[in-house]
Amino acid sequence: METLKALDPQGPNEVQASSNENGYSAAATVLSVLLCESALTRTQVIRHEKQCHPADFLNSAFPDSGLNTQIEELFVVRNAIAHNHVWGGQYASDWNEGMRLKEVRMRSGRQDSKYQRAANIQDRTTRILGLNLFPTRICFRDAIISVRTVTDLLIFLESKDRLYFSIEGMPVKTPSGVLLYTDWVKSLPRA
Repeated sequence: METLKALDPQGPNEVQASSNENGYSAAATVLSVLLCESALTRTQVIRHEKQCHPADFLNSAFPDSGLNTQIEELFVVRNAIAHNHVWGGQYASDWNEGMRLKEVRMRSGRQDSKYQRAANIQDRTTRILGLNLFPTRICFRDAIISVRTVTDLLIFLESKDRLYFSIEGMPVKTPSGVLLYTDWVKSLPRA
């Protein structure tokens, strides 16, 4: 995230973010969702729950978390990245307006019930968090929202039982020194 921030990310045009911004942002997004998946799976094991998809577990075990829809959206975006959802279409490009989509549709990718609930097909983003589902458009804003949302989940899990996941007092090294992880997340630019 620090490297990404230093790149002075500009966000995407209608087609894509810069390759550096997109690559680092996609990586940060996937890593944050892996952390989410790990914490929810750990919680299932500690609670002696039957193993199921982490988002389904969150819905059944903690329906009042306030994060259920957002976490499901993160998994949908992770799938778009990790399972290589391929979009096809046409775009126009000129020096004044940059790249603009003329038409687009998903050519491959699983559009399961989670995807159907999460996707705003008109603008190819998720409904609640507004995360890009078009993999080449994933940008710094998506990474920030992903990290913040997963951090909110970790804080929630810790509030239920510190054995599920403990985040309090976790340090992180930054270019400006060592901060508590939660303070570092708060210091990220507003998305």
